[in-house]
Amino acid sequence: MNLYMLCVGVASALTTLILMEEAWSSDLTVGRSKVETLCQTCHGMDGIATTTTVPNIAGQQMDYLVIQLEAYRSGKREHPQMTIVSQNLTDEDIENVSHWYASIKFSVEMPE
Repeated sequence: MNLYMLCVGVASALTTLILMEEAWSSDLTVGRSKVETLCQTCHGMDGIATTTTVPNIAGQQMDYLVIQLEAYRSGKREHPQMTIVSQNLTDEDIENVSHWYASIKFSVEMPE
């Protein structure tokens, strides 16, 4: 194995550990509580949108959800409701809410 392949393998392992640490440091109970008060009206407790203009986020990847919530909070991404809601979220809140929705299991059925 050459040095390049070794470095790629180590970098990949470290990235996985960092992402797992983020998930482990978040709290599903706290995430559920935040979802109940801030998110369920539009995204549902189960991550299935309550209207056709809102995305389903059940089972979405945690890091994707974190990135999007941080973008709303910083103003890089704008949406009338999400911009307001995200302004009151701490980094910990974002991790907990993201962990809640990422932890929802769902199945996919392909059309015949």
